[in-house]
Amino acid sequence: MSVATKAIWPTTCLASEQLDETRAQLIKSGFTIFELPGERVVTLEAFFSVAACVLPADPPLSGRPNIDAFLDSIWEGISCLHAETIALLWSNADVLMERSFQDVLIVVDLFHDIARSLRNNRAGGIPNLQFYVLLFGKGVQFPRIKLQWNGYNLVDESVVIT
Repeated sequence: MSVATKAIWPTTCLASEQLDETRAQLIKSGFTIFELPGERVVTLEAFFSVAACVLPADPPLSGRPNIDAFLDSIWEGISCLHAETIALLWSNADVLMERSFQDVLIVVDLFHDIARSLRNNRAGGIPNLQFYVLLFGKGVQFPRIKLQWNGYNLVDESVVIT
């Protein structure tokens, strides 16, 4: 038997009880971390409201939710950090997932757009950016996995029988 590792997807679901240990591992590995309190994210509109309080935004977000304004403001806020390893820890993601899986997909897609744009933008971008959205919750969609930072990717350590 041998142990193999594989890079995780930029968006990964994990069991709620792993939040503290994952946070500690990421801090130890030098990640810039933002935490989204999912118990308050019950609609897409609530997501925008909570995210405006948690994420770096330049200019600050206010008023009614606007996807273009959100993308521009968060993009600029993250680019000003000059951080190459960022993780968004979304606790209780199962709350929104149970109400509207489509809204979860919209949110995740927004972060993928921001990360992709930051990596590809020559002026003010972060070409080596590693941006992870880690959703924590309860249920079968939130398995317990062992995460490790290998210096370039978050990986899932799994046992492979050979």
